[in-house]
Amino acid sequence: MRVHIIFEGELFLQQFIGELSGKYIFSVSVSSSNPQNLDYFSKVGISDCYQGTNADRITNDIQSIIVGKTINNDNPEVLKARELNIPIYSYGEFLYKECKMKTRVVITGHTKPLITAMVLHTMAYHNRKVDYFTETLVLDKYCSLTDRAEFVLIEGNHQQMASTQQPIFLAYQPTLALIDTIESSESGAYQSFIDTLTKGGILIYNQQDSLLFSLVENTENQLRMLPYMQETYEINDQTTYLITSEGEIPLMIMGGCMESLSGAKWICQNMGVDEQDFYEAIATFEGVKNYLEKEQLSDNFILIKDNAQKPKEVQFSITTVKEQYPTYSLTACIEIQEEMILEELLSFSKVFNKVDKVVIYTPLSSQRERIKEVFPHSEIYTDKDDFQSYIYQKNPRKKEILLFMSKDSYANIDFGLFSEIITSQPK
Repeated sequence: MRVHIIFEGELFLQQFIGELSGKYIFSVSVSSSNPQNLDYFSKVGISDCYQGTNADRITNDIQSIIVGKTINNDNPEVLKARELNIPIYSYGEFLYKECKMKTRVVITGHTKPLITAMVLHTMAYHNRKVDYFTETLVLDKYCSLTDRAEFVLIEGNHQQMASTQQPIFLAYQPTLALIDTIESSESGAYQSFIDTLTKGGILIYNQQDSLLFSLVENTENQLRMLPYMQETYEINDQTTYLITSEGEIPLMIMGGCMESLSGAKWICQNMGVDEQDFYEAIATFEGVKNYLEKEQLSDNFILIKDNAQKPKEVQFSITTVKEQYPTYSLTACIEIQEEMILEELLSFSKVFNKVDKVVIYTPLSSQRERIKEVFPHSEIYTDKDDFQSYIYQKNPRKKEILLFMSKDSYANIDFGLFSEIITSQPK
């Protein structure tokens, strides 16, 4: 069967196609100019790979078209496929098609990468085979799809497909799902997601999120509801201890992650792992890259990288770090690349109340004065070189935490160089 995919070159979709390359004959159109995309497909045996769009690539011998998140309906290859009556699938729809005979487990909400990573870590620790598909790199690769696993774990994305204007996760129709915290602007997407769960399925939800609780209360879908809340814990000398009926368990993650841990436990229990086995596994869990990822660069200076952007995410990260390290000065540094993200942050002016210093980097220079009005005590950088200089000049002798929040680029900071600069300075 011949399948053609049209996408921007996202790594998670690249690996998704790689996983299926032994089952289908693929051709690929990549809109980005990154040569690594073509190199990857060549390595997995896919030779029909092209950069850019050309309607002539779409021929009658293609049975299915897959489109990525940002591909619009006016794409020439999409138009040609419609002309030839070739079925067009979003990547979520194609994943559902591949996994419809498996038990589909979807994890979504703001801390979905952390919860997904906890579940996958637990399953690997106990040698439980599970397929998975993630859009965040929580293991050494984004997905694993086999014919052997009973369960497939999916990281659910609430963002809209450009081609359908529908949230991506509506395609998955899970039997078991978990929703963590959400923003009010996302409530419509999550209400629709709840309605797509299979009748009689299980919804695990964070009952401490009042907005989410309201959505769950109002759904007409016939589901088994399993609310969860934060696990009991204490922090002693910067180490988190989980309080259980069997005693205290030292953890390698911060105390603020205990809501996520509770949700992960419920998912694992519904996938056949009992509570004590979960606790045994989670004690060895080290966290997720760029999710409250800690690096102690000197006796006094700690760098924490985090992908928080939304107001609730930023507030959660700040609160978590401040609780874990109450004696440290906290500098909250955030990179904002998108106008929409900036608007949401400016509407929630109390988000930085608990920090000692606020540093904002944004290339949206026209918004500098507005940012200053809302956050009058912040340092604002619109020039990347100036911002990088500020970062590289941090003082390792000061008892300080730099909480650096960015969607993905981290202003192209060379953290290897930053670490060398910090560690080479006199203590």
